[in-house]
Amino acid sequence: MDQEIKLEGQKLESQLKLENELLANPLVTDYFSVNFGENSVKVIKAAMEEMTDDAIAARCKLKVAEVRAILNKLYNYKLAEYKRIKDRDTGWFSYLWKIDVSNVLSVIQIQINSKIDELDQKVEKMNTDLLYYCPNCSKTNLIQFDLAMDLSFRCPHCEHKLIEKEIEEKEAYQDELKDLREKHSILIEDIKKFEEMRKIEEEHLKAMRAQIAEQTMIQAIADSKDVKAKKVALRKAKQAKKAKLAKNMFKVKQKHVKPMKFKFSKKIKITSKKLKVSSKKIRPSSNKAKIKLSEKASKRKAKRRSR
Repeated sequence: MDQEIKLEGQKLESQLKLENELLANPLVTDYFSVNFGENSVKVIKAAMEEMTDDAIAARCKLKVAEVRAILNKLYNYKLAEYKRIKDRDTGWFSYLWKIDVSNVLSVIQIQINSKIDELDQKVEKMNTDLLYYCPNCSKTNLIQFDLAMDLSFRCPHCEHKLIEKEIEEKEAYQDELKDLREKHSILIEDIKKFEEMRKIEEEHLKAMRAQIAEQTMIQAIADSKDVKAKKVALRKAKQAKKAKLAKNMFKVKQKHVKPMKFKFSKKIKITSKKLKVSSKKIRPSSNKAKIKLSEKASKRKAKRRSR
């Protein structure tokens, strides 16, 4: 999470660096002043982060209406964007504005190219369609080349020499074209420098992303190893706890168990010669045993009689 915040901060820092570099360019500041108003650069610098139009106006110390007009013009040129958020309590909508002037050089280039094409067409038309006027009578009453040639390039009213009207305008257009082409060449160099600078910043951000991804992967591997080790240690602790509990239970059982006392119903007389069992005390458990005892008793009686 900290790495992501650091990356976002670095991205914002790179963006601000590039935009400040653009706003330090005289071509860019002149373009904004001419097309968006004198305070447009101030508004752009204030709205590098997402802000409401009221907050921008308060920071720039300008009227909200003027700030909104500048923001809408920037939005039309795709140099600004906004988010509309509704307040649940009041039901009113507020607008969060974010200005991105990274494409302003391309916009200026398109505008300069369009102006150059327009002036080229005008100059070309002037070279084909020649018009003349009389400086004494009227500069607005223009005379076509064919008619002027029939009049020997003299005014039909005062006979003053006619002057080619397009010469002055052509020179002005040609001077403007020269100025625009110089600006265009400077702009091309600025675009190259800016693109190189943006490429360097992008490479820096790319390297930073790769470094963060590598650190994240290493941390994830370390965390997985720690988790495995913790699981093994927890399993061993559980096993030791179970063994200890079983041992304690065995000891408790031994304390509470009383020694067994056996009672014999038979009286056994042990001598060195014979083991004599008194038959009177023995209680036979079945009919077979009774039959055997009776047989033995009859044999004993028979022996006694024989004696």
